[in-house]
Amino acid sequence: MGARKITFHETHSLEQEHCGWDTTSLLGGQLARYIEVKGRAGEGDVALSANKWIKAQRFGKDYWLYIVINYRSNPELHMIQDPASKLSPKEEVSVVRYMVGHHRPREPVLCGLEVVLCRCQGVC
Repeated sequence: MGARKITFHETHSLEQEHCGWDTTSLLGGQLARYIEVKGRAGEGDVALSANKWIKAQRFGKDYWLYIVINYRSNPELHMIQDPASKLSPKEEVSVVRYMVGHHRPREPVLCGLEVVLCRCQGVC
């Protein structure tokens, strides 16, 4: 029976940096993978942000999507190299934004019996 070679990668978590992936994997000090990790308690689709999908397209074979399904009961890891070329996602628009101006209101706002003026610029 032959010996199995195990290669260890150095990883750096970037989740809080909003780079478009969760972890960077280095092998011998050189980039090995950009890794995005998604998990599901059961089975089903996972969602990627537009930023993550764009990075998957940009980095190609260096970008990996790790999907863990059934992580609570019987975890199963699926590793997909270059997901942008192998998967055909359905685009789903679900972001709601409210755009507000920064100017003062022209009229005072009535609140109960008081007249309240815009205080955001320290003017009463």
